[in-house]
Amino acid sequence: MSKGTVSVKKNFLYNFSLQFITYVFPIILAPYLARVLTPVGVGNNAVVLSIVTFFVLSISFGYIGYGTRTISALRDNRKEYSSCFWDIVFSKCFLFFVVFLIYSIVFLFLNVMGQYRKLFLAYSILLLDGALNISFFFQGLEKFKIISLLNIFSRSLCLILTFVLVKNEGDLLKYVIIYCSQTFFVSFASWFFVKDSVNRPDFHNVHPFIAIKNSLLFFLPTIAMNLCSLVDKTMLGFLASNLEVGYYEEATKAPTIIIGLICSLAPVMLSRMSKIVDDKTEFSHKIYQMFEVYFLLAFPAFFGLMAITSYFVVSFFGSDYYPSVDIGLYFAPVILFSPISILLGSSYYGPKNKILLWACFYFVGAFVNIVLNVPFIRFLGGKGAAMTSVLSELIMAFLFVFFSKKDIFYKPIFSASIKPFACSAIMFGVLEILNFYFIDGSSFSYLWRLIFDITVGSLVYFLLLVVSKEPFVFSSIKRYLGK
Repeated sequence: MSKGTVSVKKNFLYNFSLQFITYVFPIILAPYLARVLTPVGVGNNAVVLSIVTFFVLSISFGYIGYGTRTISALRDNRKEYSSCFWDIVFSKCFLFFVVFLIYSIVFLFLNVMGQYRKLFLAYSILLLDGALNISFFFQGLEKFKIISLLNIFSRSLCLILTFVLVKNEGDLLKYVIIYCSQTFFVSFASWFFVKDSVNRPDFHNVHPFIAIKNSLLFFLPTIAMNLCSLVDKTMLGFLASNLEVGYYEEATKAPTIIIGLICSLAPVMLSRMSKIVDDKTEFSHKIYQMFEVYFLLAFPAFFGLMAITSYFVVSFFGSDYYPSVDIGLYFAPVILFSPISILLGSSYYGPKNKILLWACFYFVGAFVNIVLNVPFIRFLGGKGAAMTSVLSELIMAFLFVFFSKKDIFYKPIFSASIKPFACSAIMFGVLEILNFYFIDGSSFSYLWRLIFDITVGSLVYFLLLVVSKEPFVFSSIKRYLGK
């Protein structure tokens, strides 16, 4: 096993831990917040955050992608990557002042959406966080350990403070301040770990506007990607109601977390693939390995979620959120499509410098989503928004695969999906039979039904993989037993 392979695995574990914390901590909080904030409070928060996120993205620009790829390519030359680092930092500062001025005029001084004025004021902390965020630097140098540990500490503290201080619907503002402060802390604290890895800025050789120009292509897929995920909540708020946004927010939480965990490999792949882009054999091998992991995680996640959604929603969020069950079932297939776009963007289109094509695919998806949202949301509410999201993700996944087939041989890749798909489908059948004949008519609470399904489903899936001798799992077990 090569040293590079070990590095990828370690960085994947660190970034997987980061994504696990990023998404699972909110799941731990979700049952509590759903009850104390009520569906209306959850919906109000989701609508405001979806709007603020567009301003944050304008500061973050395309620096995560551009900075990660460029610093990864230059990491053997400290002077060069230091220069790139400071170019990005100063350009982010410039964008912060411009965006904050616009944000202040629109939401604070002009009192637009006045009932949410305090929420917009609290969320302005995220703008400063966007300016200070230098995660691209650690990703470029493949130092995922630092940002992972900082997030573990920060999010753990956020979890404790939320349980202690947020007690009812009137404490929404407190929750927003706690949430924003913990993200700001990570960005601020990360600066203390930079000084030994980067040279001091040469103010005579800083080019912030060149960094903005070079990051533009990475910004396009970023803004398009977020358009797809944020436009639903914004349009639901205007075309339906904030209550419907509250149902949609909780219905999409589990699939979003699963997608985040599956795609935790994406930043690692961007760093690694940018380094080996000219080695066709190693490049193809890494693409194949990436899809192996995707198949093993995505199929059981989709089928499992289809089996447990009703138990999950009621046990986690309460009976007030029962309308979220149908929305969640309509939204679940997004687990199968969204990771394909994200992973291929990071492993193929980014390293191959096909950023514009990458952006175009996301804009196509966003266009389809926005156009179809109007009639679908008006007639079906949150279920309509879920359906258009799945359709747009399917279209994007097809485009990402179709336009990369000249360089990626997909036949062996899709052949590797047969066993995970079959094992997942059988697992789903077992759970449906158990639920229909034994669980649904029992006196068990929804929480115990959920725990039972997750436990049995995981065991059945794993045993089926072992019995079928799925190559990735079987080789991993033999290697582990050998050690």
